[in-house]
Amino acid sequence: MSTTNKFTKVSEWVNAGAMSTGLLLLEGQTGESAKAVEFPATRFNSYGNPYRGKCWMPKSQLKKVTNDFYQDTIGAIMWLAPAWLVSAKKNEGYDLADGTE
Repeated sequence: MSTTNKFTKVSEWVNAGAMSTGLLLLEGQTGESAKAVEFPATRFNSYGNPYRGKCWMPKSQLKKVTNDFYQDTIGAIMWLAPAWLVSAKKNEGYDLADGTE
């Protein structure tokens, strides 16, 4: 993913325009494999009731960055993901914004 190769820290992403870069910041990683990263997410069953789920995203589409911007999690590892990938996961039924509730 060539558009994110220039970012190594969250502050660099913020200075470049944050979400206007077409990348979204994900945090709260709960798992990792050789090819994917797992994030908590809210899913909905067939009746529309929410439950906690897991959303796997391919590492080939993500960029690992270090948080040096948000004070409550300084030094934490976060991930930049293209907006289209987050949108595709939302269309699959994952709500990444509410995964940590």
